[in-house]
Amino acid sequence: MARRALDTQVPAEGAEHLVQGMLCRWGVPTFKAPAFRAIYDLVAINPITKASATIQVKSRFQTDCDRGFTIRAERKGADFYVFVFLNMGKWYGNKPNEGIADPEFYVLPNKEVAKRVDFDRKMPKLFIRSGDNEMCRFRDAWHLIVAYIELDREAILRGEAVATIEGRQRALDHLFAQDLDFGSWEEAKQQIQNEVVKQLEAS
Repeated sequence: MARRALDTQVPAEGAEHLVQGMLCRWGVPTFKAPAFRAIYDLVAINPITKASATIQVKSRFQTDCDRGFTIRAERKGADFYVFVFLNMGKWYGNKPNEGIADPEFYVLPNKEVAKRVDFDRKMPKLFIRSGDNEMCRFRDAWHLIVAYIELDREAILRGEAVATIEGRQRALDHLFAQDLDFGSWEEAKQQIQNEVVKQLEAS
């Protein structure tokens, strides 16, 4: 019997939310990008300086996968990639209840990915092998994004930065005003702003 194709949308969405949560845990305000932004999935911002970092999240849910990620040449414009191994069981070995483990996160700047991927190939791939000492330094490297946007984490967590909803809305206005090359951006921006307000009011 042929193996039935699995719906990976839910795990992929989960990976994006996990990355967003990890960055917020570091005190980095991070928001979901409009759904039709193929180049990046998340935006991390410095609410004081308005500096931002775009992030593309790539994930594998099978614990027994080949630990490779396909990266399309036309989607390589994000400032950072976060590669997530969700470790949801050995699906390739038809043993989904075995090998379940905590997720692994690898945070790589765009230039580091470009050095490791041959974009001239038909299916460019980046492999992150277990025990690869070179890649280990990027595991849980959230500090790279913090440094990129020059964020003062302590100021954020002490509430000394932009503490009001209105202030953070202005930060988002500034961010998305720079990205006018896609359709229906007003609707997308409003949707994100509504979500920001909801999250802040619930915090």
